[in-house]
Amino acid sequence: MFVYFNHVSQDQGLAPCNQTVIKSSTAQIIVNIGDGPDTPPFFMEARYSKTINETNTKGEYVLTVTAQDGDLGLNWTMEYSIIPKEGIDGVFEIDKSTGVISVSGIVDRESTASLQNGGLFVFEVMALEVDPLDHTFSKDVINFPLNATIEVTISVTDVDDNLPVFYNLNGSDTSSKVEQNEFQGEIPESTSAGVSVPNLNIYVQDIDAVQNSQFSLSLTTAEDVFLISPESVSGEAAVNLIVKNSSLLDYSAQKYILVEITAKSSSGSKASATVNVTITDINNHSPVFDNATFIGNVAENSVNGTEVLIIQATDDDAGKNAELTYTLQNNDIFEVNSTTGQLSVLGDLDREATNIYYVAATVTDGGGRRDVATIIVNVTDTNDNPPIFQRSSYVANVQENSTSFTTEVLLNAIDDDEPGNPNSEINFSISAGDVFGNFDIIKQPNSSTQAELVVISPVDLESLNPEQVVCSGRGTGTIILEVMATDGGTPSRNSTVNVSVSVQDINDHSPKFLQDSYEAEIPEKSSTGFFVLQVSANDSDACDPNNLVEYQIGPGGNTTSPSAFDINTEDGNITVRDFQLDRDEQETYWIEVIAVDAGTNRMSATTTVVVTLLDINNKSPKLVGASLENAEVEENSANDTVIREIVATDPDHNPDLVYDIISITCFDVGGNPVAECGHPFKIDTNASEQVGILKVNGELDRESISTYKIRVEVQDLNATSNLTVQTDTGEIQVSVTDINDNYPEFVTNAVLNVNEEADQNSVVGQVSCTDLDIGVNAEIRFSVDENSSYWINIDPLTGQISTTNNLFDRETQGDSINVTLIASDRGQPSLNTSQQFAIEIIDINDNDPQITTNSSAVLEVEENKDPGAYVFQVTATDDDIGRNADLSYILRLGYEQFSINATNGKIFTKVPFDAENSQVQTITVEVRDNGPATRSNEMTLNINILDLDDNEPYFPKDEKQFIVTVDEEQDPLMIDTIPVASDDDVLSENHIAYYFIVGGSGEFLFALDNSRELWTTDRLDYETTPSYDLVIQVGVINSTNLTGISWNDVQSNSSMLHVTVNVQDINDNSPVFDNELYQTYISYNAQPSQEAIFQVVASDIDLKSNLTYSITSTSLITAETSTSSPSTFGILQSDNKGNVYLNSELSPDASGYFELTLQVTDGVASHINETKAELQIVQSTETVPLFSEYSPADFAIIQDEFISDFSALLNAQVFIDKVIPHVATDSTDKAKSEVYMHAVNDVSKELMPKDDVIQILNEANSSSVLVKYAITGYDNTVIGSDINSGQTLKIAIIAVIVVLVIVIILCLVTFIVYHRKLKAKLRFAKAIEESNEEMLKTNRTQTEIGAVPTSNMFVGANPIFGENDENKTTSDWQDKGESSDTDNEEDSAVVADSQDYNPNEPDFSGGGQSNAEPDFSGGGQSNAQLLAALSAATESFGEDNLASVFDNLDDTSF
Repeated sequence: MFVYFNHVSQDQGLAPCNQTVIKSSTAQIIVNIGDGPDTPPFFMEARYSKTINETNTKGEYVLTVTAQDGDLGLNWTMEYSIIPKEGIDGVFEIDKSTGVISVSGIVDRESTASLQNGGLFVFEVMALEVDPLDHTFSKDVINFPLNATIEVTISVTDVDDNLPVFYNLNGSDTSSKVEQNEFQGEIPESTSAGVSVPNLNIYVQDIDAVQNSQFSLSLTTAEDVFLISPESVSGEAAVNLIVKNSSLLDYSAQKYILVEITAKSSSGSKASATVNVTITDINNHSPVFDNATFIGNVAENSVNGTEVLIIQATDDDAGKNAELTYTLQNNDIFEVNSTTGQLSVLGDLDREATNIYYVAATVTDGGGRRDVATIIVNVTDTNDNPPIFQRSSYVANVQENSTSFTTEVLLNAIDDDEPGNPNSEINFSISAGDVFGNFDIIKQPNSSTQAELVVISPVDLESLNPEQVVCSGRGTGTIILEVMATDGGTPSRNSTVNVSVSVQDINDHSPKFLQDSYEAEIPEKSSTGFFVLQVSANDSDACDPNNLVEYQIGPGGNTTSPSAFDINTEDGNITVRDFQLDRDEQETYWIEVIAVDAGTNRMSATTTVVVTLLDINNKSPKLVGASLENAEVEENSANDTVIREIVATDPDHNPDLVYDIISITCFDVGGNPVAECGHPFKIDTNASEQVGILKVNGELDRESISTYKIRVEVQDLNATSNLTVQTDTGEIQVSVTDINDNYPEFVTNAVLNVNEEADQNSVVGQVSCTDLDIGVNAEIRFSVDENSSYWINIDPLTGQISTTNNLFDRETQGDSINVTLIASDRGQPSLNTSQQFAIEIIDINDNDPQITTNSSAVLEVEENKDPGAYVFQVTATDDDIGRNADLSYILRLGYEQFSINATNGKIFTKVPFDAENSQVQTITVEVRDNGPATRSNEMTLNINILDLDDNEPYFPKDEKQFIVTVDEEQDPLMIDTIPVASDDDVLSENHIAYYFIVGGSGEFLFALDNSRELWTTDRLDYETTPSYDLVIQVGVINSTNLTGISWNDVQSNSSMLHVTVNVQDINDNSPVFDNELYQTYISYNAQPSQEAIFQVVASDIDLKSNLTYSITSTSLITAETSTSSPSTFGILQSDNKGNVYLNSELSPDASGYFELTLQVTDGVASHINETKAELQIVQSTETVPLFSEYSPADFAIIQDEFISDFSALLNAQVFIDKVIPHVATDSTDKAKSEVYMHAVNDVSKELMPKDDVIQILNEANSSSVLVKYAITGYDNTVIGSDINSGQTLKIAIIAVIVVLVIVIILCLVTFIVYHRKLKAKLRFAKAIEESNEEMLKTNRTQTEIGAVPTSNMFVGANPIFGENDENKTTSDWQDKGESSDTDNEEDSAVVADSQDYNPNEPDFSGGGQSNAEPDFSGGGQSNAQLLAALSAATESFGEDNLASVFDNLDDTSF
């Protein structure tokens, strides 16, 4: 810096002569001031700001800040830095040398730092002086180095990069919100429509900027149950679920409703949340018994607590409201379980006292609602009463050998059990006493309590066991029969009664000796009275005296002395009378003995007794066989134990017998001979008794030798010495009987095994024992010791071992367990043996395989891997053994994508995978064992498919079109951001894409940067081009832009996006009516109604036009006048159209037409347009009445077909004005119809005159159509025959009267009326002609240019005739006909010569002629018509009959 100043030097001014003269000189001094570092730097701009896109990426340029040293002389360089600030660090960076600020991280407009400043990043940049030479003096400057700061504002243009997020709003303070996607709600089932689900606390927010935070809320589930509020959200809102249809909140139908809320942003991105709404029950259902009446049965002998039946009720409520309690009312016989409804016996039951109970039951729910039911309990009979005989005993009498009792024997018994029940059904039987079946019991017909005892075979007392017969001593034997009465119950009950049957015995048996003959030996010289022998005879008669026997010695025999012997008459003992019996004189005596009974007609028998006299001792003794019968002796018996007495007889009177054992043979228990028997026996002789005593003389062991055969000998020592030895031998078998001297022994080969988890009583095996003893001593009983009883039971008889209810488990108990079995015999005392057995536990497949692989293991496989790639190995174990632990591996889920080695569980791929289709594959591995009842286990594993960069970016098919809107006439600007392309790669690092415009109609008017921002490059004009099409292409490389691509190519190229840019219009055009003139008709008697007469339509090329219609003026125009009628018509808005309706009733004499001025505006005052409408007033003469035999209801069914057929017949479009029941003179016939119609000419579009219609209907080719629809007449014409004579005459007479009246009137007004009508018709015809000319000029149809409508063109009404026509559609009123080129010009003209129509006046016509009305405007024609009518009447009736016919006419003829 240089400072310039002048330096002046002057002297003292002293000069000679004392004068002062000051002299001076000036010099310019230039001072160069050296600058020092004392001024801080300053920035070149007062503020720095820049707008960047939120999508700017790292390294992208933002702006440059520049600062300059305040010490201009030094002009040191600056070092720039961003002052640290939370939220800025890591987002932006600055080049310290150049001041260039660029993006260093993620630019997120929604970050905290940005949102706090309204979407702005605000931070400070410091510029710091840098001393390039490191001057010493700079160190002395205060605050060196000097710096300056400036605020930098970065505005971030928002992109829609945030989805709406749902939060749980715990209170009104949104700072407390917690992000959440699942919500729980609860609402009672009775909640009314319009009520919100309480306490949901749902809050949704899109933190994008306003233009990008618009989103809609909707329900994708349960939309028929709830409404969402609000439906549109800007930024954030609390969300409510509102009940829409309360009838669907029915707890009994569904207890939970899952509601999905979808938030959809304007870009189409979506977020969702679910609300699980629990429907809580209210007690709105009463419990209902399953039956109004429950019926049960219970046996009368049931004990307390016996279950009878279960009463059940249901309640559609839930929770406590559905908790049911059952009670009984006023009952002490039964009780009910309050929870289960089980009805049980409480008191004693006796069917014989009460056989049915009626019990009132109540069920009450937890809310107090209740229901009642009746329980009917039938007490069923049990057989608790035996039959009881009415008498304690019965008596019967019968003759022996007779087949009937002397008197009838009836037995009676009763049973108090239920009649008709087997328990009371009595059957009689003879239970004892009838040994030979001589008797039977026959049940009495029609009686269950009475039976008759009958004789079925003759009774023979002698055939009975004497013990069964009790004789009275008078020749009568009594038989006691026991009769049993048994009921049919189960088990049956019975009682018995004795019947004493007295049988009169007959002496029908002779005595009979027990032997045919008798022999006796007595010593010779026997003394008197010596007993010889006894004879005995029996008499088979049952009772005395018939069976009493006395004995006599008869005259027969060879005794030399008849008195040698005596006989006792009572007992038959024979004794010696004469002791002088000498064997030498007579060795043998024959005696005849007679036995005689004591009965009537005594009977006898004889026998012979032979008595032999014995001589001296010369006979050998004889062993008595009975004493040699088999004998038994206990083993181990002591010596001298007596076994048997051996007895011998000797005919000699003085034998001296001795006994001895001569041999012994022996056998074991199997009957086999034993070689060495020993000497275990001896015989001692009892001399006094002459018997031998067999005794034990050694050890006896049954188990060694069980049987001995002993040869014994007896010898008579007194035998005469000179004779041979007198002996006898015999054999006695001695069996050694068992004593319990041997212990049982187990058979050791028993196989015991059991399946683990075997059911109780499963057979384990069977053991057996042997015991050398026999009998009870060898009868074995099996048992188990106390410890073993936990596991097994054993059948004490068979030794079969079975399981208890404790289960065997091989896996915990081992392969076997030891049990101790005990075998005991039944000897006294009992001997027992115990032995330990091993029970093998057979493995069953009772353990599932256990997968040892960690289910949370992270499994991965790269996409596109070739099939067969190894993935993972699943391992498992099984606690079973053998085949039950033989494991195999299979895939239950994922087997189409993976395979598994069935043996080792290794998993391999079967197909290549695409991570874009699925990032995770889920497989379910089943491990199954090989047991007979296969067991298995499963594990589900997730296999992550690792993504590779193998997909190009693309636009989804349903997002191939993107629409943006921009106002016309705007300077170039960024209008929108196109959607980001999809990339099927899973990882975001594989999603790099570039965007460029490659075609379309507006490719040169728009620009696209790689941040996807779409910019205009010039002003756009809506009127020139309202929209543009662009083709955007996305690719992974930044290639050169293509051109000339049609947007139609987009559909076939997934990398292309069709963008439609709609240019927004501004309201700068007026609306325009679609017709310059509207013409239509209206009936003179039309009634006011808001139903449209006709519709006006206007259009506005401005898109946002809101059209409003109005009627600005209404005039009634006739040939002479034009009268304002402002309130006659009104107009209503409908879908941007105007419906004109009749607002007030027309004057009955109204004629001409109405002219309406219609106005439309689009809401801007200067944008108005007008048009005219003419409504011709139409008289009712244009409608044709038809008379049909169809009822109005039936005609409505065929109405469409009628219109079609009549339109074809008339070559015109036919319209039904009304269908009403037929009205006769004094009544209404609802079975018939009056159909009023009119027709519109297909060519001229004008109403056809009624005369023209009737003329066509009168033609021959119309008859089939008329018959089809049962048309019996139209106007005043009857179809099917000429008018009958009565009708003709009456019509003629009426015609004359009417004609006379009309002639008088018409003479006065004919000229005026004719003139006025002519003017109107000419004007109307001119309008038609002009309309047709305009149509020809523009080649447009009448409808397009506003031709006169033929009739009302709207659904529901026909205002011309003032009647509703609700069945018509719009298309029914449109022209569907075709006209011939040769049609008359008259078809397009207004019908002339029409007359005023009075509906009460009939038309006149000739039978079969055209229905033309008489026209009296010209005299010649009217007179001709009158004459024709009179002539027709005269021809039909004749002049003479005319008067009488007239008298016969009545009103019904019309």
